[in-house]
Amino acid sequence: MCPYRMLEQNQIFHHCIPLLQSAAGDAIHIVPEVQVPGGNICLVAVRHNEIADFVGIELQSVDTTGTLWPHRQNLLPQADQMSNSVGSFGINWKMTAKTILIQLLHKTRTYEELNKKLVIVFQDHIFDYIRREFQFDELPEAGNEHSLPIHVYTFQQIGASYTLQITKRYGLTSEYVANSLGLRRNSNTELDAIIRRLASKVSPNNRLR
Repeated sequence: MCPYRMLEQNQIFHHCIPLLQSAAGDAIHIVPEVQVPGGNICLVAVRHNEIADFVGIELQSVDTTGTLWPHRQNLLPQADQMSNSVGSFGINWKMTAKTILIQLLHKTRTYEELNKKLVIVFQDHIFDYIRREFQFDELPEAGNEHSLPIHVYTFQQIGASYTLQITKRYGLTSEYVANSLGLRRNSNTELDAIIRRLASKVSPNNRLR
């Protein structure tokens, strides 16, 4: 699944609004990516022209290796013939899982220090792979005490088309991630500096509601 397809009808953002502090703001903005240690901030609540709260959001789908494009181009002139060439492309399950898991502990601790939440939006296939291959058993249902909400999505066929659907919501903490991965990392960041960067990017053009 291409990560851009996961932006269908802004569902992932609407599903994150309840994670903002109660009555956090009069307006909700999807701001351009703001780099902070451990993640990118996307959803911002604004009240009286000031940042009231924010939630980090990251999308994780399956990476690929190589490219199908040359094979696609070669196939077009001979659409009635099937090519036996396999090529060097494929789904890079291991690298995708390894990359996101190595980063999770650092990201959760960063947001816990800020008393904020970082939402990881997973494609169902890669999340199922992670649960099978790593120590992610008995995942708790998402709760307010969790700094790392996990939202799992799939594309379900409805009639002749496919639509994005959320299927599961889990909640993790840095302690859970540390126990699963055996990693110990520390991170320090300044909330005021992040707030200033967010404020510079909030505009009427990226207001969600």
